[in-house]
Amino acid sequence: MFDGQMPRATSPHPVWLVRHGETAWNIEGRSQGHRDSPLTDRGRAQADQVGALLARLTANTPGVRLVASHLGRAQATAAAIARHTGLAVETDPRLAEVSFGAWEGMTKPEIIAACPQIMGTAPALGWQFLAPGGESLAGVQARLADWLRTVTGPTIAVSHGMASRILRGLVTGLPLDDCLALAIPQDRVFRVEGEAVEEIAP
Repeated sequence: MFDGQMPRATSPHPVWLVRHGETAWNIEGRSQGHRDSPLTDRGRAQADQVGALLARLTANTPGVRLVASHLGRAQATAAAIARHTGLAVETDPRLAEVSFGAWEGMTKPEIIAACPQIMGTAPALGWQFLAPGGESLAGVQARLADWLRTVTGPTIAVSHGMASRILRGLVTGLPLDDCLALAIPQDRVFRVEGEAVEEIAP
């Protein structure tokens, strides 16, 4: 199911890709998907730290846009970035996290208990794409590739963990297993341009 290379999609413009700050469900190990939980104190501090970093990184770049997923945790992170950069927040649902369907709000042990017939045969990576009523890997790839190809200028993009992995995989063409194993820090910026990805720490 997850064999092979990622399809390719790139933007000719620089994109500074950010994951939302830590949330309550992140701490509890719950799958969030299209559901939400609030940023923790640490998550709000991460958003402020990343906002200050992005203000420095984009200070000499004209025409930068700030675009965020429509989900609450991304919007809260984008609001912190806006305070530092002075940019208005635009919303694009194509940057949303993968929908995990019936598994949203559940921990992995709870998912295993509820769906042993699925989880018993699930791959070590990418098992989230098997969720009943959830979003397929191909569907996620398609909407994120569509977003990348329609970026019209330098852009700060506030997205999510699995969505960030897929976006970076689309740019680099990584093998799928490598893509799904990418780190998803909440206190870093990934600068994406053409086929290159650079991780930037505060």
